[in-house]
Amino acid sequence: KGYKSANIIGRAGNNNPSSKEILITAHFDTYRRNNPGASDNASGVAVMLELARYFKKNENKLNCVLKFVAFGAEEVGLKGSFHYVENMSEADIDRAIVMINFDSLSVGDKLYIHAGFNEKTWARDEMLRLIRLRKLPIEMQPGLNPHYPAGFTPDWFSDYTAFNQAGIPIV
Repeated sequence: KGYKSANIIGRAGNNNPSSKEILITAHFDTYRRNNPGASDNASGVAVMLELARYFKKNENKLNCVLKFVAFGAEEVGLKGSFHYVENMSEADIDRAIVMINFDSLSVGDKLYIHAGFNEKTWARDEMLRLIRLRKLPIEMQPGLNPHYPAGFTPDWFSDYTAFNQAGIPIV
């Protein structure tokens, strides 16, 4: 049996086609057996949508483009995000400053932040600086084992994978 899925894309910011882009993403599908849909991933979608609402109202203050992408088919092999990246041109990849992915924000013991194994960590490090400055209850992922070191996340856990493999910094 086959299924269909789609990605939903919104944007805020200027209309200059050469503007740098920040991708803010979450997946909207769920897999009932693993986690309730409220945590995986309505929590991520809610945060993404609130950011989209805020920045659309304030887009005249942006000097870049914010692209909001809700991916389908994450729970069945990250298909939506891989489809998105496979359809990015080289120019699109060059314009992508960072991909910020929200997934399962309401589960676990703490909110963690990490970078991808492509070792482009500037975005994670800048976010950690802002987190400390504002005393937010978010920490760097502390490391679970040698394959999951502190501050990094291996591929295949969420939609960041395709972007990480394309050389785009992820958080």
